[in-house]
Amino acid sequence: MLSTRDRWSLRVEGLEVGRATPQRVTLKVGKDGKHGARSPQRIAWVDATGHDAPLELGSASSAARTINAFTQAWHALDATSDDHDEHALESRILRGQTPIHVDGRQLSRIDPDDVVNWGSQFPTKWGPGGKARYLDALLRDGSTPWAIEMKVQGGAGVGQYYRHAVAQAVLYREFIRRAEPLHPWFEKRGLVATDCRAAVVVPTIPSQQARWRHRLMALCRVFDVAFVEVDPLHARRH
Repeated sequence: MLSTRDRWSLRVEGLEVGRATPQRVTLKVGKDGKHGARSPQRIAWVDATGHDAPLELGSASSAARTINAFTQAWHALDATSDDHDEHALESRILRGQTPIHVDGRQLSRIDPDDVVNWGSQFPTKWGPGGKARYLDALLRDGSTPWAIEMKVQGGAGVGQYYRHAVAQAVLYREFIRRAEPLHPWFEKRGLVATDCRAAVVVPTIPSQQARWRHRLMALCRVFDVAFVEVDPLHARRH
């Protein structure tokens, strides 16, 4: 985690299931909502582990077994779902399984790795009071960094929700360009932070929502943000 020293974020299909330090692993998935409401992921976690509070372990092998049990329970619970998931899309893009093309060029991962998704949840700071915000993914085209903001269609549709992605992409891009104390991090990786560009990535918008697609593309052009559509299958959990 770039925002925290000596701490790793552990993820399954992009969903954070724990954090690890050299001393211990703390596992948890979500939290109970109002009146005890639980997401499908949280239901699978509690069913698989029997714990609704964070679980602290001192052994990496024990943590791996617990995560594996959750993964199987989550898959069994969610196997028939066609819902899109931003965590899954993020994970696949950062693992190189979902290629992102802009103007005929395929963007690359910051530092390809079989285990670590470098570029995931890149920390920025532009919220009220300096509260941190996290960019979905950081990719590259040669020496040019790309701020990637992803959205998938949910119950709220694509209108305002997708427009919000454009605003986020612009703010992330401008933060990277102007946050000079961060620029050495980019320089070490052969990147020029002041050249940062931005893109919004969404599953292909269906033809019946063409008007929203045209509006989103027009908004992206106004703010010089690339608009990228990917096969909706890439945003589904498997």
